[in-house]
Amino acid sequence: MIKLGQEKSRVNSGDYYDEAARNPAIEIGTGIWVNGKVNWNFDNRETILYEEELTMRVTEEKPHSKITMITYHIVNHSSDEKRIKLLSMNYLKTAQSDHFAFISPADNTIFHLAGEKMFMIDGLNESRNKWESTVIPSWIIHSEEIWASLKNGQLKYQPTAKGNPASLLSKTFIIPPGMTQKANSWIICGNDKNELVFLNDALLKNRLAFQKKK
Repeated sequence: MIKLGQEKSRVNSGDYYDEAARNPAIEIGTGIWVNGKVNWNFDNRETILYEEELTMRVTEEKPHSKITMITYHIVNHSSDEKRIKLLSMNYLKTAQSDHFAFISPADNTIFHLAGEKMFMIDGLNESRNKWESTVIPSWIIHSEEIWASLKNGQLKYQPTAKGNPASLLSKTFIIPPGMTQKANSWIICGNDKNELVFLNDALLKNRLAFQKKK
């Protein structure tokens, strides 16, 4: 996983950016808020918080050529109950000036528009409850500007952003000692909103995709 702002330093070829503009891709970063602090991870799929005795593992699979399913497993290794907020940030791998993101109240989902491509972001936890969502300028992700209250883990709500936006899914969990919480989010890519909504509805109806681990 490439950190935000590092992509340009790695690649000097204009051909790369031309190709990226034609075929934009969504990347994800993950965060865990706990006890008034947030820990972001853009480098790999495993987060270890030694002081809090928490770990998170993130996996990806493609149940369909246009769908990327992300699964989050958060484990509380301590002997105390933990209240955490799981954060999933979605952003373009390569910045585009015409990139626009918004929350659709009708669909209760997030859309990213980049050139001719559209992406839909959605998700559920094990109880099949939706995530909370907001849209932000990606460059403020590490600042307190995204928080209504960092101390209480409350994000600001913003329905749209343009230029180089990122969307944020968030979900609060109470994790008992020694237990694991699981959640899913997914990215659907296409050229037409109706196609994305159709695929999302089909995915939501597929209970096998969200079976609890026994």
